[in-house]
Amino acid sequence: GSLRPPRRSPPPGTPSSTPSTARDEAGDARGERRRARPKEGPPPPAACVQINRELTKTTNAEEVIGVCSKHLDMFDVVNVVTALHRLARYSHPLRTHWIGGQVHMVDDLVGSLAGKAAEMRVQQLANIAWSLARLVVRHEPLWEVI
Repeated sequence: GSLRPPRRSPPPGTPSSTPSTARDEAGDARGERRRARPKEGPPPPAACVQINRELTKTTNAEEVIGVCSKHLDMFDVVNVVTALHRLARYSHPLRTHWIGGQVHMVDDLVGSLAGKAAEMRVQQLANIAWSLARLVVRHEPLWEVI
């Protein structure tokens, strides 16, 4: 059960919304906007969905690089963002030796995003910014877009 007391209606003649009610109403409005807004574009190809599943199941940078090496030619924007984010997540800011032999893969991933900024959502751009910062990757054209 809930530990919250039941809601009471305000007495007649008082403002109809208390701060918590106003917050609830604003939350409802935000939720309605989210639900009402359709996803943009066609659904992703099944192969890209499967690749993203593989990427999210990885447990280290080497596995991420393996998935990238195997499927890079089929990656969509979501796959690239996920791969960069996973690589950054598994990196240690003071120990980036694992990336030494994989610089070309990171360059390929970052390079593939260069002309696709218009199709990226804000959250994807934020994830890219965090990933690039964590991986200490400087790609001027992409940073300008972000």
